[in-house]
Amino acid sequence: MAPGPFLSADQAAALLGVERRTLYAYVARGLLRSYPGPGRSRRYAEAEVRRLRDERDYRRTPLRAAADALRWGAPVLRSHVTTVRDGRLRYRGRDVGDLVGSASFEEVCALLWDVPAPLPRPVALPGPLDADGLAPLVRFQFALARLAERAAPPATPRDVARDGVAVLEAGARAVGAGGPGPLAARLARAWAPDAPAAPPLLDAALVALADHELTAATLAARCAASTGGGLAAAVLAGLCALAGRRYAATTLRIAALLDEAETPGGLWRALERRRHAGRETPGFGHRLYPEADPRTTALLRVLDRHAPDAEGTAFLRAALAAGPGVLGAPPAADLALVALCRAAGLPPEAPLWTFALARSAGLVAHAAEQAASGELIRPRAHDD
Repeated sequence: MAPGPFLSADQAAALLGVERRTLYAYVARGLLRSYPGPGRSRRYAEAEVRRLRDERDYRRTPLRAAADALRWGAPVLRSHVTTVRDGRLRYRGRDVGDLVGSASFEEVCALLWDVPAPLPRPVALPGPLDADGLAPLVRFQFALARLAERAAPPATPRDVARDGVAVLEAGARAVGAGGPGPLAARLARAWAPDAPAAPPLLDAALVALADHELTAATLAARCAASTGGGLAAAVLAGLCALAGRRYAATTLRIAALLDEAETPGGLWRALERRRHAGRETPGFGHRLYPEADPRTTALLRVLDRHAPDAEGTAFLRAALAAGPGVLGAPPAADLALVALCRAAGLPPEAPLWTFALARSAGLVAHAAEQAASGELIRPRAHDD
């Protein structure tokens, strides 16, 4: 069933601020759908017209996009961990595009946590932490709950490094990646021991997704840290937010879209079918990056270096062409992550697990920063 309410051609053109011939050009280019109206007329869904107007205005006026993103992301907190500005993502002032493929995940953890490198070795974790029979993300949460029992708020950079490493170690054990070595190499041994491209690809994904400013999960972690708990408890709060369907199910929905396309060459047609049917097209567009997600670009560069002929790499190239062409939106980092895991020959669950492990580093950084501030996060409510 077509989505209403509807606008006439004159009304839609007025809302977009264009002439009718430009409106018809948008339809011909596939940027807007038209629906049968009375007689031989065509009509346009108001929600779709407004969405096209907003996407167009974001591309034309970055300052408006930034202001709108702040309203979308309220409340606003002061933080030096990560910034998104002018379409660029930076960890403590370092461009993430420069870090992906050149810095290891452990080096980026030290950067985010503002502690000296190299990171300390993990200390013995309280056991048992395996929680057999539970999904890996739940095992990770279980392990953090055990860590939180004995943890105190970090008082020094050394405490942050020690507790942050313990958090990552708990996550590695939860997905069966125990043992020595960098996290990416351990994950590769557990998931794809015979895939030589897996370690560098996983390392790049961990770096690219380590933090993303003040997401809902980050805010949850900062709220928990502001009450005086330890880093493990704060990361646990953040992971509980990550377990919600808006986060956890995203990579699965993207994988289903790629399965529907069957091949990279079929992605364009799959997107067109979904757009014409009014179905969701996950993995495309991000309100903070109206032009292009810099993490996607960085991950494609690494894929071209280590797995240029892999189907996952071809899927990402196809998405970079089909997204703007069919939807008027570029692929986001979530789609790049799914494509990367396919290129590395990883199991279907790997994108979610990789994302949770990567983002834990950012949650540690934000929790430590909030704890150091000594401020309680306590918003007010109003009924206006």
